[in-house]
Amino acid sequence: MRRRMQARRQRSGGQLTSRRWQNLRARVIREEPLCQLRLSCCTVVSDTADHIVPVKNRPDLKYNRHNVRGSCRACNMRRGARSLSEVRVEDEAMQKAIAKPAYALGFFG
Repeated sequence: MRRRMQARRQRSGGQLTSRRWQNLRARVIREEPLCQLRLSCCTVVSDTADHIVPVKNRPDLKYNRHNVRGSCRACNMRRGARSLSEVRVEDEAMQKAIAKPAYALGFFG
């Protein structure tokens, strides 16, 4: 099983498994201990490193410290490769849909 997992990681392009990435990720988390994305799902504590400009758009910035920020896993996963502004708009719309209008609460009182 372990060999299978290692083989799978190697096929991912080495982004999340290389020693260079692990060192950069550790540095980012150490320098930015609080999540920089702060979406509604945020757990506040940085435990991952988020590429500001996605690697698929600019692979040359993969290991550039200025292109990486600390983030919690939940925010990083929600953002994916989309722009932060796009995700924030979606996040706000979702929060509005969840919030119940005051008049609806009065109906049950």
